Parts: sequence; structure tokens; C-alpha cells
Amino acid sequence: MLVDSEGGLTPVPLPASVAELMIDHPGFALCLADDIRQSHRLVSMKIHQTLAPRTVYLLIPMEKVDARVSDPEIVAIGFLCSPKRAKRIAAAICLGGLLASRGSRRKEGWAPALEPIPEES
Repeated sequence: MLVDSEGGLTPVPLPASVAELMIDHPGFALCLADDIRQSHRLVSMKIHQTLAPRTVYLLIPMEKVDARVSDPEIVAIGFLCSPKRAKRIAAAICLGGLLASRGSRRKEGWAPALEPIPEES
């Protein structure tokens, strides 16, 4: 099952590889839901990996790779992995909104608020 950044659920035709899906969805990376639950980060899969049946994958924008995942998102990902269809659909909608609304951490820079110190000669 593939969850896009909008929260849509799409069955993945197997056999398929990560590279094939990335070609179909340029600018997006593929993450395994179980890996996100364990690491609390959006960990991208390697392009040579193949997809397994009965597994949940998330399609995330490239700029969000390696970003931290909040506790509400971890709960939603847990529901995505649930065997009950209603829970999966509700979690996908919730998770799609959370992932789409959060800004990228890579673009946020640290700007020091220091003033220059004048030197005396």
C-alpha cells in the first residue's frame, strides 16, 4: 500500500522496485512505514530495494527526507499498519495533512542574532 503526501492510498502493483516508483513520482522519496516508526525519522529507501506485499510505504517530498517525525505522526503511521481498513484510511488522511503542512527542516537556517564588536586599535 502506498500513501502519497496528500493522504491518498494506492495499491502498488508487484513486483516493483523503489526506482520504478521514484520515476513515476519525480521529486518524491519512498519510506517504509515500519522504519519510520522505529527511527522517528523519514528514512528514504535505497533505489535498488524491491517492494514487499502487505507493507505500507509513504511517498514524501525529497526535501523532507531525514526530518524528524512527531508523536501524532507516529501514531497515525501505527494506524496505517493496522489490518483494519477504516483505521488505515483515517490515518492516511490525517498523516497526509500533517506531512504536507509541515515545513522542511533543511531549509530552516540558523541566523545568529549577534552584533559586531568594534575593535580598538
